[in-house]
Parts: sequence; C-alpha cells; structure tokens
Amino acid sequence: MVEAREAIAVLEETGANRASVAIGSIGASFANPLNDWVHGRVQLARLYRKNHQVREAEAVEAHLRTLLAVADPDYPLLKELNTVKKECGAGRQTCPD
Repeated sequence: MVEAREAIAVLEETGANRASVAIGSIGASFANPLNDWVHGRVQLARLYRKNHQVREAEAVEAHLRTLLAVADPDYPLLKELNTVKKECGAGRQTCPD
C-alpha cells in the first residue's frame, strides 16, 4: 500500500503540468512526450483504483476521455484507458499491473 501511495505521488507530480509537456513535444518526430504523459495518467487512474480512490480515478479518466474524444477507437492509449475501467472498475478486488 505504501508503494502505491508513493507511485501515486510521483505520477501526480510528474503529470501536473501538461502544458510544459506539450510545449516540449513541439517538433518531436519519433517519440511524442504527450503519449508518455497520457500513459502516465492512465497508470495514475489504475493506481487510484487499486488504492480504492475511485473518485480520483474517475476524474483522471474523465479528463483523458475529454482529451481523447476524437481519437480513433483503436488508438492504443484509449484502448488502455478503457481496459483500466473494465479490469479495475466497480466491484473488482484486483487490478492488473
């Protein structure tokens, strides 16, 4: 449980400033830092759910769904986000890593 709280703290801190990540990604041709940011937020939602912080998970997920509203349904990060809620959602006792 302590490890989960520490990981949550790191992801909260590193994901807090999306604007600086977006500015830093201008001109990125191969690896897009925004994809890393979204992936980190998905992991944060997963950890919140594992830690029984459902409201926080739902807030992160809702924000990501707004950002990914026009994404292709097969976009890997959107599929990952959908998997989190399905695997870790209501009534689940476990949440895969």
